[in-house]
Amino acid sequence: MRRPTFCNNSVAVEPPRPSDKEEGRLTKVKRMFTNSLRKPVVNKTFATHIDELPVNKEQVPKVLNKMATYIETYGMQVEGLFRLSGGNPSLVEQLKASFNRTGDADLEACSDVASVASLLKLWLRDLPEPLITPAITAELVTLLHKYGGEAEWCGQARVTLNEVPARNAATLQRTLGLLHAYSVRQPASTAALPAVFAPLLLCAEFHGISTPETTHVVARLIHDYPSIYCDKMVERKPTDPKQRKRKERHNSDATSLDRKFVRSNSEERPSVEEKKNSQMESIRRVSSHEDFSRTHKQTEQHQNNVG
Repeated sequence: MRRPTFCNNSVAVEPPRPSDKEEGRLTKVKRMFTNSLRKPVVNKTFATHIDELPVNKEQVPKVLNKMATYIETYGMQVEGLFRLSGGNPSLVEQLKASFNRTGDADLEACSDVASVASLLKLWLRDLPEPLITPAITAELVTLLHKYGGEAEWCGQARVTLNEVPARNAATLQRTLGLLHAYSVRQPASTAALPAVFAPLLLCAEFHGISTPETTHVVARLIHDYPSIYCDKMVERKPTDPKQRKRKERHNSDATSLDRKFVRSNSEERPSVEEKKNSQMESIRRVSSHEDFSRTHKQTEQHQNNVG
């Protein structure tokens, strides 16, 4: 840029600067426009304390309930669903990023139940604190050593789990219910579930509890779920509208067929009876006719003999 030339006896004049008051106003306006363009901050769904997450009416985090419902609908027939390495790691990261960004993810579109199962395990692993505290974990281990697998163990375990905070308890019950339902449908995969989920549900740190003990506790919690929580897991069936309409149409066709069959039987029954009655009447008519003719002949012979 070319430097300006100054005439003789000319003095350079600095451009006017805004006063402190005017600068403060400009800063406020600029900040206002900047804030209006910013996207609203969404709390992360993963690696977030359970008390900060949105929950449903049962106090279960919506993210966990959505994943569990998806698995109940599409994963109960899949053997080895919760094994240590399963699913598509890239897809798992995409679903995690979607939950962290918007608080939701389209699980139906991914069509990969193994990746959703891995996502559920990842969510449990990323919790800042485990669902069951170290103290309650130690107490459960003690109860299991004392009562073994007897009925008293279920009652004592129920009392101990009542000490877990409300949201932790609801989340634990939802998770154990899912695992129990899966173990019933897939008995061959039952042995692997406790080893996978014991580190995700329990915390044995600073209490000297060995891994086999925590694994045994989780195995009993999954197996004894109906007795501990005094209710059974209701199996969720696929809710595909096409399947539902097809089933309703099949039921309506079967019902109408049964009605036609009953109606046809009811209509045929009187006709058969009427046919029998008509046959009997015809027999009676024929018999009476034969008797009358025989009597008539005997009368004629008697008259001829007399004549």
